[in-house]
Amino acid sequence: MRILDRVEPVYAAEYGGALADHLPMALSALARLGAGEERREAFKRQYVVAKGLRVLGAEEPERRARLALRERIERSGRASVLADELPSLARGIGAGAFHALIRVAYGIADANDDEIAAGLVYWRAVAFDIGVAVSAPAEQHFDAKHALDVACIQLADVRNTLADGLIAERMAAVTTHLAFDDALGHPRFESNSLEQIAAVTVRAFAAKRDFTLLHAMTAAHALRIVLPFAADRDLLLQAFWRAYVAAYVSAGAPPLPEDATFAADMARVPEWDALLERATASNDEHVVKAAFTAWSEDAVYHDPLYRVAAARYIKFF
Repeated sequence: MRILDRVEPVYAAEYGGALADHLPMALSALARLGAGEERREAFKRQYVVAKGLRVLGAEEPERRARLALRERIERSGRASVLADELPSLARGIGAGAFHALIRVAYGIADANDDEIAAGLVYWRAVAFDIGVAVSAPAEQHFDAKHALDVACIQLADVRNTLADGLIAERMAAVTTHLAFDDALGHPRFESNSLEQIAAVTVRAFAAKRDFTLLHAMTAAHALRIVLPFAADRDLLLQAFWRAYVAAYVSAGAPPLPEDATFAADMARVPEWDALLERATASNDEHVVKAAFTAWSEDAVYHDPLYRVAAARYIKFF
């Protein structure tokens, strides 16, 4: 289902040095949440100015790389190109604090090959190697909550060694710690592993409203869209879990709350219509994406904590 054509003019994937352009994803999210063309145009105008987006010249390497990949998609098909590209990109799945993965996912969901190409080119450009133990046999059944608890305990000292910086920089620093591989182990991923990760994520994000954990939630949503196109599903899941743990530790490794913690908010949280109306009126791209992601994931997993997470992040109460 095509929701949004290419954003014109064509902007660079980053602005302000190393910050990811969210405009295509925000406009797509607004459209899916029911925002009309006038609202989307107003959002676009203010965003371009506020972020100082830079138009890509026709001969710039990024623009040319996008065009070449777009032409390849036209020749070979979207599924074929993704199957070819994802194995080599898996080790860099945390690229741009997951924004490359997220941009590719929005392109897939919108059947927008320009955006798929833009996301893949960005992924190549900013990837850092998360590492994957492809030769090690899977040793244990994957339990996301238990695995995250174990990793956070073993990496407890890492949190205090991280310097301030961008999310991706802090994630990369976590992965260089000598204890990182041992803390991750070699889990055996199964059909419900991503659902487990999503459940852990929404609880952590609802409790903390942390900016890094927001990116973890939007990344889990993105992986659900991208994963069916992966030739090696386990490789992509393993790489994602490593990047996810790195992000979680960099966010302070908050303990996962019990569902009873949210009882009061569950009793007063509004229905989606009210939450989405508030979100679509916001000029904050992260508010728009948080609400859209939570709404989308709730439609799949039917977990009421997605409404709590959205309500808390958009400060509904």
